[in-house]
Amino acid sequence: MRKNLWIVLAGALVLTGCGKTLEKDVVGKWSYEITQPVTDENINGQMVLKCVSEFFPNKSLTHECDMAISVTVKNDGPKINIEAAAKATGEWSVKDQTVFDKTVDGKIDLKKFLVNGEVVTDQDDLGSMEKAFSNPFMKGETTAYVTKSFDGKTWVFDQDLDSKTKVTTTATKQ
Repeated sequence: MRKNLWIVLAGALVLTGCGKTLEKDVVGKWSYEITQPVTDENINGQMVLKCVSEFFPNKSLTHECDMAISVTVKNDGPKINIEAAAKATGEWSVKDQTVFDKTVDGKIDLKKFLVNGEVVTDQDDLGSMEKAFSNPFMKGETTAYVTKSFDGKTWVFDQDLDSKTKVTTTATKQ
């Protein structure tokens, strides 16, 4: 009986300690890449994000991502390529092996805009694209990173990018 009690207590200690380890060891810089489809009834393509996220002990965080979007408009439409840099700040918390990231502020800066391989120089087109990218990026949104595995150096998590797209990402501590 006493042996079983110790096993139960040790198991409870291990289970409650897991969240604390994730909460303690997620602090630092993490690099990762996410590839996601960009499709709807009018376009088909993908977006690649190469990011470095830093989680601070005071529960704040920063994200810096290079973004490359490549889409083709359906029905023989143009091929569009966009390169941009995204920066965001936020707050983080951990519950049940899931890290929650609430975006406080963010911005996307347009770096390159190509249509069929040609640099867009038309000021109206550039202005429209820059305006779309200048809107506050994901402000107030919360993202959940559901941990699949975590050892303090490698973090594998699932993330819902939208209602249809879930990706598994591997992040490496820098």
